[in-house]
Amino acid sequence: MKYEFVKERFMKEKKKLELWGVLIIFLLFSGLHFLYSGTGLAIFKPISAVNESVWEHLKIGFFAAFFYAVFEYFMGLKENKNFVFGKAMAMLSIPIFIIIVFYSYTAFTGKSILWVDILTAFLSVVVSQWISYKIILSPKDFSRFIPLGYMLIIVMVFSFVAFTFCPPKLGIFIEHKQLG
Repeated sequence: MKYEFVKERFMKEKKKLELWGVLIIFLLFSGLHFLYSGTGLAIFKPISAVNESVWEHLKIGFFAAFFYAVFEYFMGLKENKNFVFGKAMAMLSIPIFIIIVFYSYTAFTGKSILWVDILTAFLSVVVSQWISYKIILSPKDFSRFIPLGYMLIIVMVFSFVAFTFCPPKLGIFIEHKQLG
């Protein structure tokens, strides 16, 4: 009986955290966009946008979700057996969503449109938080994927930081001009 009460309370609290997470992650996403350009401090290059390439937008979306996941981790959600895998899948979903939407709509329009990019960023956060919520509260036990979750997070952190300083000569790393 006591377990059911705890489980029900956790589900309510987790739902609140994920809903608040949409707003907080989106605000972090926006803040990270301007952090380096606004301060000029090189220490922020690994986590902030250094240009207007698609890659840099993927990076700031990932790090916004990463910082919120760290917050949730220290709020005690790490105790949930599905937390690490759920957060890893959520963090991975942001770049995937943005890539699919950005390259799909620009294939038709031939250009980047600022308000569509902002909406895409917001929707990527909504999708990631929904994925996180569904996996973390799933009755399935994903604990066997904890090492995979940590590995994905580490690979993403390493990739975003490394390619900030040494970007390959690929289109995703080229700065795009946006039109209002």
